[in-house]
Amino acid sequence: MNPQSSLLLIKALLSLTALGICSLQAQVAPSTQVATQELSFASQPFTLYQVESATGPATTPDTRTWSPASADWLLGNGKALSFFQASQEGQSYRVNGTPLVNLNAELETLRVAAGVPALGALVIKNGQVYAVGAVGNRQAGVESPVTVFDKWSIGSVSKSVTATLAGKMVEEGLIGWETKLVDIFPEKAAAMAAGWSEVTLKMLLSNASGAPNDLIAAGIWNDIWNFEGMPRAARQYLIDRVTAQPTRFTPGTSYEYSNAGFTMAGAMLEQIANTPWETLIREKLFDPLNMAGATTGVPATPREINHTYGHSGTAPTALQVWLPARASDNPPAIGPSATVTANLPDMARYLQLHLQGARNATGLLMQPATFDFLHTRHFGTDYALGWNALNRPELGGEVLSHTGSNGLWFCNVWILPTNNWACVIFMNFGGVQAFEKSNDVVVHLMGNHRWDP
Repeated sequence: MNPQSSLLLIKALLSLTALGICSLQAQVAPSTQVATQELSFASQPFTLYQVESATGPATTPDTRTWSPASADWLLGNGKALSFFQASQEGQSYRVNGTPLVNLNAELETLRVAAGVPALGALVIKNGQVYAVGAVGNRQAGVESPVTVFDKWSIGSVSKSVTATLAGKMVEEGLIGWETKLVDIFPEKAAAMAAGWSEVTLKMLLSNASGAPNDLIAAGIWNDIWNFEGMPRAARQYLIDRVTAQPTRFTPGTSYEYSNAGFTMAGAMLEQIANTPWETLIREKLFDPLNMAGATTGVPATPREINHTYGHSGTAPTALQVWLPARASDNPPAIGPSATVTANLPDMARYLQLHLQGARNATGLLMQPATFDFLHTRHFGTDYALGWNALNRPELGGEVLSHTGSNGLWFCNVWILPTNNWACVIFMNFGGVQAFEKSNDVVVHLMGNHRWDP
């Protein structure tokens, strides 16, 4: 059979409902191949639309097989906007015909005021991606416009990724929240100093284990930078070095923010699965969530300006460009605490997971009880498992937030479960002003793209 003859093309001008939602059911050609189908409607020039959902054999649709869509975002060209190529039999697709709010104009004003090379942001409102934008240049001083598909370092927001991975593995019965470090590494127990025999996975993911914040004084930071083995081996080395000194306090009784603690938690997960942390987050989180752009390490490719470059210094007059290289990120050893990179569509999926999980939604990657555990403060501090868990009445009550930076990029994330609202802000600048500058953007988004009352 001529493959072309087995393709069922459907083109229809859509009469969108008040919700702007249209659906299309995939059909099976006689050859049992899934027929190509095309859905078209008049789009606004240079406007982003989104695939809202899909149903069928796959729990999570593999939208990466659709063309010309990039992930599940559709870019209008002012003519016919379309997506096609069903990836499995029996799937139906829903595309939201209401354009996403374009944030570029207001972000450009904020970017210029902040003096940063590039700025990206995304807002989820009423449980749907509502607004998105990305402005500025990937590299300061070079005409290299960013897009919403550019990757950025999320820094310490990676901590919640590791905690989420732990939640998934707890559900799978591979490990428990009360599993101790010495249960996973019994061969290291004899060499551990006081306190470490009582440290649990839950403590490490809550910054309540007594693991240190400072790795520089003892020379550990320099040594893991120069470590020549694989990242998993480097994490084992870090455990040996850190646990040679007593815990900073009796485990479970206080708080100290610690990259080392999350690194040790990641090492526990990869040890029990006999699989590197980098592979685990791909297989158990990024692939199921269709976070196709998410990975680890420096966003851009060496000698190419294909994603954002990092910048340090003082904005806007004394910026230093960091070319893509190993030195432009944290050492791979502390990946579980700080080395994930992602784009705005990836973060939309990740934020939706935790936003809807916090709202007790079912049918997600994990059970509601697991999300509740991840988002709960277990040790009397304002830190849950990988999240700042804050009581902010003016924002609807309990909220989740986190910032992340490797000194060259900055990421700022807020989730407001009661209001079904969330946002993420990216900057390719990580200087001392980045925290304040990113918070200015958060305040702007909360004020101008606010949740419904």
